[in-house]
Amino acid sequence: MTASVERRGELGLVLVATAQQAREMDRLTIAGVGGVPGVPGRVLMELAGAGCVRAIRERVGGSPRACVVLTGAGNNGGDGFVIARHLAYGGWHVVCVALSPPAAMTGDAGANATLWAQLPGSTTHVVAASSLPEPVQRCLDGADVVIDALWGTGLTRAITGHAAELIAATHAGRAFRVAVDIPSGVDATTGAVAGTVAFDADLTVTFGTRKSGVCQGRGAALAGEVVVVDIGLAPGAVAAAATTQRLLDERAVIARVPDAPLSGHKGTFGHVGVVGGRGATAGAGWLSCRGALRAGAGLVTWVTDAASAATRDAEVMAWTDTAPLLPVRPSAWVLGPGLGRDELGKRYVAAALASNNPGVLDADALHLVDVSRLAETPGWLLTPHPKEAAAMLSESVEDVLGDPAAAAGKLAAATASVVLLKGATTCIASPDLELVAHLDGHEPALAVGGSGDVLAGVCAALMARGLAAFDAALVGAWVHRNAGRELGRRLQRGGLAREIADACALELELISKR
Repeated sequence: MTASVERRGELGLVLVATAQQAREMDRLTIAGVGGVPGVPGRVLMELAGAGCVRAIRERVGGSPRACVVLTGAGNNGGDGFVIARHLAYGGWHVVCVALSPPAAMTGDAGANATLWAQLPGSTTHVVAASSLPEPVQRCLDGADVVIDALWGTGLTRAITGHAAELIAATHAGRAFRVAVDIPSGVDATTGAVAGTVAFDADLTVTFGTRKSGVCQGRGAALAGEVVVVDIGLAPGAVAAAATTQRLLDERAVIARVPDAPLSGHKGTFGHVGVVGGRGATAGAGWLSCRGALRAGAGLVTWVTDAASAATRDAEVMAWTDTAPLLPVRPSAWVLGPGLGRDELGKRYVAAALASNNPGVLDADALHLVDVSRLAETPGWLLTPHPKEAAAMLSESVEDVLGDPAAAAGKLAAATASVVLLKGATTCIASPDLELVAHLDGHEPALAVGGSGDVLAGVCAALMARGLAAFDAALVGAWVHRNAGRELGRRLQRGGLAREIADACALELELISKR
């Protein structure tokens, strides 16, 4: 099966474009850039439609099927008519359902609408009323494949009226659902859905570069499988768009996994100091310790109270003095899980920041840290969930969830630190590189208490083993997600955070052998 044609940046991460950047790439490719002659827009449209057809055939089989193509009035609708034509050439029974008369379309989209209309036996139903015509409903009921070419990257408003009814009708049937470039109703930049209706795709075939709207927010869930089709964008056009978002994939992770030399000893693999997990929240610190051990740290010390220390794993050392932390000098810290927000917690955080050893700031430490101090002590990784990020940015949780990539980028800039924003979609931002990397997919098995504590320990272990904060966040998030995925294969619900930690060791081992 043909894989996505992913363009990569200088760090080996997959390029991700906002809606505006994607349109700029198209514009410059058509106009010509850097001495390279322009390519007619109609050529790009033809390549896009043909690539979409290849992806569809590979996933539903080569034999002809019954297909309905939903078309809008713009270029996305023009892509739809190219797709309809190519499928009809292949013997498929294709019906187009348009929201406006194809004869009224202009430009490249209008030219392809005309080609479709001139094809012998072509059928187009126009839906302009508040209820679906009976022939349209019958076609949807009998379709094997429904293709959404209603709106592309330019839509930011809510879908209402008969268009909303048409999209809702596609969800009631048995058809395999395909979105062209972006599911209609999804903001191509933020992944948000303005109204109550958006196309729910099994497959999204996007053109040239992956769009940030299918990497985050509701768009990530509505896109289904995402395949990128090469439509011949000029390299100069892609470079000129200056994208700052990226997608993390296995190839980029493999390149970053730290070595495990055969001649190494416990000192070789670093020392993690976990500060937190006191009293009733002892389990949070315990889980961070376990995550650090499972991610390969050579030594782990838990700074906590005596009663909590008694619950630790045998492999974990303990420091129970409430004096400043000078006797503990780890390679990397985990500050915050189950720490509490009292004076002792503040003293712990201040002393660790003064030690000049970097690490992970999580949970309670995010509420105790002096942001101005972070700029003076570079190299830290912050791992907030959306509510914590909102508090640090003085924004609402809704603002953070509405555009996680933007929130992560702003928080990284404000704290001069790498930020790993947790949640249904994970975004990792670097202030120095001015990049935000998306982690593709979400694993429900990770939605359990203590999962984030494990992640903090995993990332700290990777930092202790020599990775910079940004690379540790990339590898740690990937390993943690895959550990949750493996646990989810065995248990839909009921998996434990400690099992996620244990699965992280296996994931790191698998990645290091690839």
